[in-house]
Amino acid sequence: MSKRLIRIAILSIPTLIVAAIVAYISLPDRTAGPNAQSQTVASSPEIGGPFTMVDHTGQEVSSSDMQGEFMLLFFGFTYCPDICPQELSTISRVLDQLGDDAEDLNALFVSIDPERDTPEAMADFVDLFHPDITGLTGSPEQVEEIASAYRVFYQRVENDRFEEYTMDHSTFTYLMGPDGENLGIFPIELDAETMTASIRTLMNESL
Repeated sequence: MSKRLIRIAILSIPTLIVAAIVAYISLPDRTAGPNAQSQTVASSPEIGGPFTMVDHTGQEVSSSDMQGEFMLLFFGFTYCPDICPQELSTISRVLDQLGDDAEDLNALFVSIDPERDTPEAMADFVDLFHPDITGLTGSPEQVEEIASAYRVFYQRVENDRFEEYTMDHSTFTYLMGPDGENLGIFPIELDAETMTASIRTLMNESL
């Protein structure tokens, strides 16, 4: 296990759950996505927008670089003890299950903790999961811009019991279409098989 994961502070799960619910119900015009399974997938036309970040190799990346391609985004931080590893593990399984369809999908892990999540830290973290997951970080301003565009809640939380602070944040995964349209918003509870089936359907229907 990574030393980074061992030394991180314990995330406040109840606070995280509340934040996720608040973020979800605040989405305007939330409607069931195409072929949603048990209404576990939603979409919103208000989600998404241009961004410029730095990837885990230190290269500048912008949304325009991915124009015409699908994007799958999850927001978190490298010191996250459980939620982020859980969802990145799910996304890793999704990428494997998609097979050749994954070639048309950019899987992005976006940091909401720019103070600690340097490109090097992001590289170490995403390397634990899947070679096709790209880590994105940047300045506080860049992080704020992309988080605002995707309606992502995040907040630094000090913990008197530990030296390291932690981060509360919303926990949805976003599927964006080639034209920048939000195709789906997936909750953290969704299993890899259901997410894979939904993503494949949504991708096929948007082409």
